[in-house]
Amino acid sequence: MQSKRQKQFYDKCSMLGFNIDKQYYWYHTINLGNELITPGVFDFRGNIAKYFFLENMHGVSILDVGAATGFFSFEFARRGAMVTATELPSLLELDTFPGQNIKDVLNKATKHASGYVYQKPEQLDSELLYKLLLLEPFTFCNQHLELKIPRRFVNIYNFSEETLGQPAFDWVFIGDVLLHTIDPFKALASAAKMCSNTLVIAQHISDSPDDRPLMLYIGGDNLEDDVSAWWRPNLSWFQHVLKKLGFRSIEVVGGFNDKYLPNGNSESKTVIHARR
Repeated sequence: MQSKRQKQFYDKCSMLGFNIDKQYYWYHTINLGNELITPGVFDFRGNIAKYFFLENMHGVSILDVGAATGFFSFEFARRGAMVTATELPSLLELDTFPGQNIKDVLNKATKHASGYVYQKPEQLDSELLYKLLLLEPFTFCNQHLELKIPRRFVNIYNFSEETLGQPAFDWVFIGDVLLHTIDPFKALASAAKMCSNTLVIAQHISDSPDDRPLMLYIGGDNLEDDVSAWWRPNLSWFQHVLKKLGFRSIEVVGGFNDKYLPNGNSESKTVIHARR
């Protein structure tokens, strides 16, 4: 299934005269027009309504945190928003478990490459993986869609007016980012301070029936076997922390089963809107 999608994409690129690297790691599925659809490992197109974004976002400034391939950035722009997309400045700034280093990150990228890439790189280093995963796939789509969305290469922990170019954004979107942070509280607080109106969080949350605000550790006990995901807070944790960060309304607006296309595995994703 995934290899067929990848082949269709690159065959179409050749037909349209696009010279594109077949080693790209495609995270998002994006329709670029002319039947050209990126073979991302996630496809959110059919569930976009469950995020309950404004249909008309003209005049709205929005920060897309950890934009990856850019599906949500491009969706916001399509709706008329003024979008700023952020990304890590380097894979050396990716959070790792104590005792891990960039070699562990590269090993994981190699292990899971088949779902993401059409042709596996013969040898990865941090700069090449950064280019193939975070830098160039977004750039290709951004240029092809002629959107010219600005990117800020800054770690979520370092958000500020100086690093993001403005004091605040009307909307801030955090999709599947906090679970990859060692300190999700610090990361959430950093993003929240840049939000003047609505903060949207979309991720898997702990389904613990406990009403106490808790975070579930999901990183396992093997230093060499994880997917760089560390914490899964429950809903009560988000409600308490977001309220303390100054949001008056915290609401679960939607949810859906989020499928990882290479193997068909899915988990329930929750969409939270927090409003000032």
